[in-house]
Amino acid sequence: MTNSHHLSLRKLVQVSILGGLAYLLTYLSVPIIPIAPYMKLDFGDIPILLATVLLSTRSGIVVALLRSLLYFIFTGISVINLIGVSSLLVASLTIIFSVTIIDQLLNSKIKYVAMIILETLSLTVIMSLMNYFIITPLYMQLTGFKLSFSLSSSIIYIVVPFNIIKGLFIGIIFVLLIKHSKTWEKYREKG
Repeated sequence: MTNSHHLSLRKLVQVSILGGLAYLLTYLSVPIIPIAPYMKLDFGDIPILLATVLLSTRSGIVVALLRSLLYFIFTGISVINLIGVSSLLVASLTIIFSVTIIDQLLNSKIKYVAMIILETLSLTVIMSLMNYFIITPLYMQLTGFKLSFSLSSSIIYIVVPFNIIKGLFIGIIFVLLIKHSKTWEKYREKG
């Protein structure tokens, strides 16, 4: 086996393991907004971020797609479930691209703080817009679900706080993992 095949196989195995781990960690979830128990914080984005920073952006995307596909298949294939899984994927892609931008632009002591800030702000803005214009209206139309207050209030009081908490939580855990483990760097491959 040539060295490039060995690297490709190694990366495929790493991505597969991280995808499976991301899928499993998606089940480790807790509701954090009392008036919206369906909005749950999970740990599935941690392996996705590890793949993104340690392997490549493309690897992070593949891990996110793998996690989403597995979750969709094993939680039930339906249009309603597709809305939730699509939302989960959009959130993960937002996190991936935010972290990638900072990872490529900065190489200083503020890099990790900037990652958390950009990831949290991007996640909050993108998911608020997605929920306002697409996700919530589509879900309401397909299920007949009625909000007990206006859509804009739902975004302000549920979606925004949820994504701020999620962004900070995921970002801080990721930074703690990546900063305090010297062994991660030997697996890091840019590209």
